[in-house]
Amino acid sequence: MRTGGSCRRNRRNVRSGPVDRISTETRSRIMAAIRGKNTRPERLVRSALHRLGYRFRIHVRSLRGSPDIVLPRHRAIIFVHGCFWHLHRCRAGRAAPRTNAAFWKAKREGNRDRDRRTVNALRRAGWRVLVLWECQIGDAERLDRLLVAFLPVGIARDSGGKVISTVRRSASRAGSLPRPVASGRPRLAEPPPSAVLARASPRAKAGRATR
Repeated sequence: MRTGGSCRRNRRNVRSGPVDRISTETRSRIMAAIRGKNTRPERLVRSALHRLGYRFRIHVRSLRGSPDIVLPRHRAIIFVHGCFWHLHRCRAGRAAPRTNAAFWKAKREGNRDRDRRTVNALRRAGWRVLVLWECQIGDAERLDRLLVAFLPVGIARDSGGKVISTVRRSASRAGSLPRPVASGRPRLAEPPPSAVLARASPRAKAGRATR
């Protein structure tokens, strides 16, 4: 039996690489169902901010790009980006869908370009901007380090809302977790001797002068 010709024809018809086994309609429905707000990464960042004692607003439409988290007191903005949708350099961001590839490529590149314009505009308006990626949020300790390095002061609280300690930004090394400071009554520094003499009564001064 001659099989060489048929085998060559079959090899030419085989598509290289993995094939998307989901239909185009199903894939479109799955993509459309992905949430753009209140995602799990956003909720994790909010919980970390609450734990560190920060208060904030979410999805502020009056600002360009409707930032995910806004801290007006610190003039700070945090964007929480999905690695796939915003073309992060990680493995998830480099993955490309095989179904309707040209459409998704243009859409993701448009998201990335719009993100850059938004961040630049907000910084020109005087805001400090931090972009957190989905791949950075899974590690709670790493997330705390990123937030503390970006924001000036945080107050750690327990599950009941009681203040445990105050965390201050470290000026020694960027990215290192600052040393917690006890949240008790602050210790007053002793005044210098000149200040003590300035507050002394006239009688005490006269007594010292006659000695």
